Amino acid sequence: MKTELETLHSVYAQALFLYADENSLLDRIFFDYEKIISSLKKQADFLKVINHPGISQADKEKVLRDIGKAAGFCPEFIYFLKMLLNKKRFEILHGIFLKFRDIYDAYKDRLKVFMHSPERLDKNVLDKITKELAGIFKKEIMPQEILDKTLIGGIKIRVRGKVYDGSIKKELEHLKIALTS
Repeated sequence: MKTELETLHSVYAQALFLYADENSLLDRIFFDYEKIISSLKKQADFLKVINHPGISQADKEKVLRDIGKAAGFCPEFIYFLKMLLNKKRFEILHGIFLKFRDIYDAYKDRLKVFMHSPERLDKNVLDKITKELAGIFKKEIMPQEILDKTLIGGIKIRVRGKVYDGSIKKELEHLKIALTS
């Protein structure tokens, strides 16, 4: 069951997605959204300004408009940001983005796959695994490499909540169970 916050994320994300799709702005708005989320990770002080009670709503809107124009955001995305600000929902911007990205990825037939390994995978190995998974899932694979120093070797792949464990650590655990039984 969804929480109220998850429901808000979904409602805003779906509304933005539908609007963007109907107006042929889907890729543009996704790009703008990725850009602002990336910037906010680097500029945490920006949220303090946006949420500060001592700064007028008009000044906050002007800051958003100026930043949006400087970043090259499309006017519709700037309007979306101002709407979140006016509805006192700007603090859920990141949660909305996560839902929007999920909807966008599903629409584009993209699938995020997490690949855990003790060191960075060789490009050829990564390409081979990605190609194999694309054939299995019939989707564009978006590999996300995760360095996991707890693994001795091999790889563990996590996709859609399932884990395919081809790590040496897992093999040693199986061997230990077999030897102690």
